[in-house]
Amino acid sequence: FPIQRALTMKTIANDVYQHEWQQSKKLGDPARERTIRLYEKSAKAMKTLLSGTYFASVESDHPQRIQCQTILIDCLNNVVAVHMRAKRWDMVRKAVSAVLTEDSKNVKALFRNAKCAMLDPALSLEEKDAALKKAENVIVYKDAEEVELRKLRGQW
Repeated sequence: FPIQRALTMKTIANDVYQHEWQQSKKLGDPARERTIRLYEKSAKAMKTLLSGTYFASVESDHPQRIQCQTILIDCLNNVVAVHMRAKRWDMVRKAVSAVLTEDSKNVKALFRNAKCAMLDPALSLEEKDAALKKAENVIVYKDAEEVELRKLRGQW
């Protein structure tokens, strides 16, 4: 039941992100805040479930454990995407940190962190370069990711 509930919250948040938020881009937008709240609530539910007694006694490749981890990472990555769309760079970095705490080699998070670093005017040149290098060191190049990372490096 908690997994289905988290999936439902994630689906609702996806719908709000795609359909309601596009109509309003103002600061403090309630649709954006609702989206973030739903993703965070879903992620928290999965984190709680994963740290519970049931998953402590099952294998690491148990299907429900994998499903919970996937929902957790997806929701945390979606929070990053929401903050990026709102151009809230400090919040992007905090959200990326939450993803990387759960999965230190998450390609989406590393790529978004590099992209955020390039777009954030508050970061120094050294910080921007470090974010790009971190992504380049971890990402196993695939067609789309390689192209995007090269674009970022070219802008740099």
